[in-house]
Amino acid sequence: MLIIFKRGWIPVLLLIITNIFTSLWSEQVSSILIEGPKRTREETLLQIIAVKPGDEIDETFLEDVEQRLRKSGLFQEEMDISLVPQEKGTELHITVYDRWTLLGFPIFSASDGNWSAGLFFIDSNLGGRANLLLSSVMYGSEGNLYAFGVFRDPSFLESDFAFTTRISGGRNRTQITDLAEEEVRADFVADSMVLGFGTGQTIRDRLDWRVSVEGEYLNMVNAEVVTGELPEDGGSLNLEGRLSFDDQKVSAVFARGVKASIQGKTFWSPGDRPELNLTG
Repeated sequence: MLIIFKRGWIPVLLLIITNIFTSLWSEQVSSILIEGPKRTREETLLQIIAVKPGDEIDETFLEDVEQRLRKSGLFQEEMDISLVPQEKGTELHITVYDRWTLLGFPIFSASDGNWSAGLFFIDSNLGGRANLLLSSVMYGSEGNLYAFGVFRDPSFLESDFAFTTRISGGRNRTQITDLAEEEVRADFVADSMVLGFGTGQTIRDRLDWRVSVEGEYLNMVNAEVVTGELPEDGGSLNLEGRLSFDDQKVSAVFARGVKASIQGKTFWSPGDRPELNLTG
């Protein structure tokens, strides 16, 4: 029997045959062995390295895995990453040790004869899931009490998107600045409540985008003026977006490469037009 292919089918046939042979002889990850971490969960580490059985192994595979682990900031400088041949495929061996990520320390500030003091806590690996938690409580010489908290989940609902929320409240000193003229229009002390949300995504280890919205409510009934005039309406809305590029190579000692970002902010309060500020 003679099979005749039209000329237009020959390139397609060659491409199919090439893909079949490439998949048969290319080196692939058959399994992953993780040793060392006591606090970080295995599923969290797998999300960080973004590797699963069946992934192909190329010449930059080990370096890419190491960079993702180092950039996470969760592990000590000493780590071992290797490929071990098995009967069926290649096993990825990872040995890392948790870095101490829970910190707490006192903070103090003073300005214009007034002072404030408090405690600051940070945990960048909350629950072993690489979640970030910031919290602080401050008390000032004028009897002002203020607290805030920030929570960030780098893989919200096990997706590629990060989610950040911020909440704060108390009696606090607030400054309203004209972004265009870079001058303070009002400086006062008032009861405030801030609530903000943000999301973002990292694309191919290098490109990172973030957007956030934050609203603030100010109770002007018992506000005290420092300079300027009190705003009639106590509220504001802040929108922020950021696009960053990170092509740094992080070693156990230092980082080298290129890192750049552009950031845009717009601030709006009742009675004012929105103001846009771009920085890079």
